[in-house]
Formats: sequence, structure tokens, C-alpha cells
Amino acid sequence: HAEKDSVLTAGLKSSTYTNVDDTGARHDGKNGYCTHIGNEYFAWFESTNSKSRINFLKLLCGSEFNYILNDDAFQYMMDARLPKSPLTVLENHPTKEFTNSTQWQEHIKALGINKPRHVKIVTEGALFGSVVSHVPKNLVIVSDDAGQFNILSHSLCWVHAERTLAKL
Repeated sequence: HAEKDSVLTAGLKSSTYTNVDDTGARHDGKNGYCTHIGNEYFAWFESTNSKSRINFLKLLCGSEFNYILNDDAFQYMMDARLPKSPLTVLENHPTKEFTNSTQWQEHIKALGINKPRHVKIVTEGALFGSVVSHVPKNLVIVSDDAGQFNILSHSLCWVHAERTLAKL
């Protein structure tokens, strides 16, 4: 697993773009998803039980998975229209990095951030802060236009771009 994780980390750090996609897959009688991240130089796959943006951000972090509240994280939250109150509480708190999900969940709960939409936005923001601290900010994500992949610079794969042009 460590070798597999190092492939993702090295691939993302040395790439200007990466293709991503996920597909449904059943395992042990339960629905799940397999996500691919890669390009012509590397390929990485992971099976999970979710295809949310939070899941995708965690996957992009690889073994360096944590929650970081930096300028990029706060900008993400503002762009997602997080109300001023929870944003200010997070900005004013001195702790800005959390090593695991339990620490993060305890932190936002202690700060009174408990509305599901707010929890989702701040969690995505903190994971986004982690992603941009580990991979190049100019990394282009090429996908089928699924919402969970719409981060950083987002581009459509040629098949999906062609479909839009054909409609015109």
C-alpha cells in the first residue's frame, strides 16, 4: 500500500494534468466505487464507498491526508458561500492543521459548526487546503464533468467536450 500511495504522490507532483474518473463497483454484496487518477505516466486506483467531493479530495491527498486551514482553504469556503460566522470562527482559531478525521470533527463540533451544509463546506475547504499544499496548484483535473472533480483547473475529456459541441 505504501508503494501504491507513493505512485500517486509522485505522479501528481510531477504532472501538469491528471485524468480522473470513477465507476460503480460491487464488493462483498455492497455498492462501492472505484476511482482512477492518472495520465500516460502513472495510474492509480482506489475503491471506496463514496464518490463525493470530500472522498475525491481525500484520495488526492494520498498518504499525506490531513486537514489544513490556509488561504486556499478559506478562499474555497468563501467561493462555496460559507456564511461569515463559521468562517470567522475558523479564521480566528489558532489551530490550523489536523492530522485525522477525528481531530477535525471534534474541532468543528467544539466551534459550533454543526449545520450539515456548513460541515460539508468547511471539510471540503480544509481538505482542499491539504491538496494544494501537496500538489501543484496549477494541476489540471481532466474529467467527465462530474461535480466532485471540479476543483483546481478543471477540464473536460475530449469525449465529453465533443458531446457539448455536437449539441450546438
